[in-house]
Amino acid sequence: MSALIHDGVSRLAELDNGILKLQLALDRGNIFKSLMFKGQELILIKPENYASDERPTCGCPILFPYSGNNQEGLLHLGDECYQSGIHGIAHSLVWEICAFADSSITLSTHATQKTKETYPFDFCLQSKLSLDENRLRYELTARNESERVMPCDLGLHPFFLNPNLNGTIFSGKFMDGRMLTNEDLDFDQVCKSGYLCGQLRELSCILPNGLRLTFNSLEGFVNTLIWSGDPHRFMVIEPLSGTVNAINEHRNRFNVQPGETCKAVLEIKISDRQDT
Repeated sequence: MSALIHDGVSRLAELDNGILKLQLALDRGNIFKSLMFKGQELILIKPENYASDERPTCGCPILFPYSGNNQEGLLHLGDECYQSGIHGIAHSLVWEICAFADSSITLSTHATQKTKETYPFDFCLQSKLSLDENRLRYELTARNESERVMPCDLGLHPFFLNPNLNGTIFSGKFMDGRMLTNEDLDFDQVCKSGYLCGQLRELSCILPNGLRLTFNSLEGFVNTLIWSGDPHRFMVIEPLSGTVNAINEHRNRFNVQPGETCKAVLEIKISDRQDT
């Protein structure tokens, strides 16, 4: 079942398959307004931030064309230099619906005169989200509509409700077959600037309430950052194609030719004690 409603702040596109229910705030950067599993809310929303014009610090902001803060707050593109803010320019853009069905939705947004003041490219971002039983698939695509090569990275920044980070059991699998356990994590680092897991293919988080969140990087996302600014309130699991300042150091994952696209895909599986 799908619906388009308004909550007084933003248009909301809603998908509901009876197990998962997702709401996307189209006028607030296409962030998750809600993600519910069997009626239980999983996503942190800060009402004052959500209702403001400030960068969303809740929901699930989209990170493009870079994540984190670039060194000295600057973006260097050849001989050009631009002021850059945290997590890029896409997190506050207005999105429009391209296709809408019972179990999936495709949305897009484009460069504006304001975005080109800090990132001088014409681009089209497209996100496709689909529900399949207890799985959410998120495909994020960037198309270069400029006449020169467009360097960029892609990322997501979902805020998951978690009142006890230290009571969470983490496990994962790296792309080379190595395993990740709680003993490998530096929780002090997680609660400061975040703990980066490079080349992580799969991450499982068992919350203190028994819910299990499993993240699979299917394409493009090659790093995962685990962070919490409040370990008694939320955790953030960030799938990333690059690392902080990568675009300045020419380590960004994508250099998109004119008219071409780059893509990253994440799957989130949610299960409970009775459904593992």
